[in-house]
Amino acid sequence: MSGLSITKYFPFTRVKIIKQNVHHKEASSALIYIEPDMRYNPLCHKCGSEAATVHSKNHIRLIRDLNIANTEVFLQVNYRKIWCDTCCGVRVEQMTFADAGQHVTNRMARYIHELCKMLTVKDVAEHLHIDTKTVKEIDKSFLEQSFGQDNFDDLRVLMIDEIAVHKGHSYMTVVADYFSGRVVWMGNGRDKRTLDAFFKNLTDEQKNAIKAVAMDMWEPYINRMKQHCPNAKIVFDFFHVVHGFSKVIDYVRRTEYLKAIGNHREVLKGSRYLLLKNEENLNDQQRNRLAVLLEFNRTLGSVYILKDQLISTATASRLEKLWMTGVLWQSR
Repeated sequence: MSGLSITKYFPFTRVKIIKQNVHHKEASSALIYIEPDMRYNPLCHKCGSEAATVHSKNHIRLIRDLNIANTEVFLQVNYRKIWCDTCCGVRVEQMTFADAGQHVTNRMARYIHELCKMLTVKDVAEHLHIDTKTVKEIDKSFLEQSFGQDNFDDLRVLMIDEIAVHKGHSYMTVVADYFSGRVVWMGNGRDKRTLDAFFKNLTDEQKNAIKAVAMDMWEPYINRMKQHCPNAKIVFDFFHVVHGFSKVIDYVRRTEYLKAIGNHREVLKGSRYLLLKNEENLNDQQRNRLAVLLEFNRTLGSVYILKDQLISTATASRLEKLWMTGVLWQSR
């Protein structure tokens, strides 16, 4: 047993392990004591410069490390504060295995981030017996490193839409690359100032390279696109076009109802949802009543036919888009 060593499980540089304690209760845990290796001069955690002057010693920090089997491992690290000539101030000694102020090791942080790709924050926290706020902050820091930098290169066709953040009227605007689906930018709100903030990041050359944008019929978005990219084509989603045309149908229905007299009004009364529903969602009784209504009022019959043509066009456009998307991916 005397030949066994745990040091290979802790390949940390510039420090040394001085002792360990293992506790066996409901869940076993191990406490590893670590102190600086005096053969090396301390480094500044901020700039990495070597420091010749130690400001103070014997500062203690408890850091969570990766489990060994079912044993939770904690490191009790004895570190120093140094005077950094480069930073002109007192700084914490750099540790290669954990960031300053962090209470988990770098390898533990990476493990938490990988778990968050498959599990919820709550599940990860319960699995590792760590606070949910700690898990969330660690995952957030890795996501910011990977996706936090805006990249506005090679933008040709954009998609712009809003998402609800909380209950009520609280929104965020999302700008994405149409071809790759990559989220390019996100900003609070959905007014003119929101898109102004996005276009402020783009050069004139990048703005001129944008040839088209797909969006809904939201006036602030339309206004800003015309202002910043006057030569770009604005393409409305057919879903919003059909939804907008439903308002036209309802307006015509109300107008016809006000013009009608006597029994004619009875035929039109309560017909709103008959006209707005898709035909496949109607039962036999509703279909029969709709046929009578459209035969009775030719004006409503005409707008209803236009609605069917819009839906057919939207469906064909969506199928073409899916086919083109498949072709694009196959060509890569």
